[in-house]
Amino acid sequence: MGARWYGLSSSGRWQVESPPEIHFMPIVGPTGGLKLEALAADTSPLGSLPLAELAAHDCWMVFASCLQVADLQDHQPGVGLSVNVHPAYLEDRFLAARIAELVAFTGLDPRLLTLEVTECRSVDLSCQFVRKNLIGLHAMGMSLAIDDFGAGYATAAQVKALCGVFSFRYLKLDMSLMQGWASRAGLRKIRHAAYLAQRHGLEVVAEGIETAEQLDFVRAQGWWAQGFFIGKKTVIETFKSWKLD
Repeated sequence: MGARWYGLSSSGRWQVESPPEIHFMPIVGPTGGLKLEALAADTSPLGSLPLAELAAHDCWMVFASCLQVADLQDHQPGVGLSVNVHPAYLEDRFLAARIAELVAFTGLDPRLLTLEVTECRSVDLSCQFVRKNLIGLHAMGMSLAIDDFGAGYATAAQVKALCGVFSFRYLKLDMSLMQGWASRAGLRKIRHAAYLAQRHGLEVVAEGIETAEQLDFVRAQGWWAQGFFIGKKTVIETFKSWKLD
């Protein structure tokens, strides 16, 4: 991955040595509304990193993206923010308190923040800190999302298990599902995901929207939409005057 950007200082507090550049990708609601997903410009995988480094990376992403989106409120009032959280970091006993401190410092309304749990198959529901963190984050007003449904990272059984314990708000459909939306088999998979979301009271976010027809279909379902047709990831300044054409 090149030079390490994060680690622990001698005092035990996390620090970022060479912070990653953050880009943002738009997510639009069915009847208006805009959220931005924060994504590191460097897409190197993080899964093999030690927990301390994962924690520092995710903390930096939350902190830096909240700062930028808080400033954006003057131009796009009410714009929301989504940030990925690796499941291993959910086992950090201080996660909820640390994120609360960072968000409060930036001044962003925590109700505008969604934390997307990636690779949900790796979430250890038996871990007391996972349970404490997810419950605590929701209690602060933040929303929780199950990411990458349909890509093998989250199954129907795992969605049921997570929603049976925690108050998740969104189910994000992986772009691979939308790629097959025009076929009968592909549409059946999408309908199954929609039924699963409805059953558990989840709002749907469809990733991989690349055509006007896909966007029309998603909006007709009352879902959120994300993909290259809506906008590619870019710097925050782009969204000061951004609107969906």
